[in-house]
Amino acid sequence: MTSISTASSVPATDWMSVRITHIETIPLKVKLDRVAAGSTLKLTHRCTIVTRIHTDAGIVGECFNGNDDELQSAVRKLIHDELEPLLLGQPVCAIEDIWARTRRATEPFLRDRRVALRAQACIDSALHDAVGKLAGAPIHQLWGGAKDQVPVIALGGYYRKENDLGAGRRGRRTESLRHPRHEAQAGCAVTRR
Repeated sequence: MTSISTASSVPATDWMSVRITHIETIPLKVKLDRVAAGSTLKLTHRCTIVTRIHTDAGIVGECFNGNDDELQSAVRKLIHDELEPLLLGQPVCAIEDIWARTRRATEPFLRDRRVALRAQACIDSALHDAVGKLAGAPIHQLWGGAKDQVPVIALGGYYRKENDLGAGRRGRRTESLRHPRHEAQAGCAVTRR
């Protein structure tokens, strides 16, 4: 994995001069050990797109979005063919302007809006991460949040051996979440663009 800058050495007065230089997408697809099925859902893989927005200051905003195998390649294609050319050279901190620029991709009447909305989410999430790194603070603090612990709702259970509703309720409780910075490594093949 490449080394990603996590804190900024850019003075706050220069943040608006930090520009987007490159957008990288990495599709991940990991086969599940067994099929996970529900009433309307059948998962054989877990998928995501890691999006990295590189800047001229060395800051890299990154995120992962989606769990959609069917649309993954179309989302990446839209990001690189349509959105990246619009965004290169744009200020990283101009989040609302960039959101408006990427929103235009959802407007063509005959386009599958799911693709454009997912592509927009990839860009928007990675931009917010880059701004947080420029500020040297978590984005929730930049938005005015004062807590360092929050209640969490976790959805899961598709790996249970039991298939009864009671199994999911036995351990239910509210937990506090602390999010230490860590790098996860997946045992799967990735392709970079």
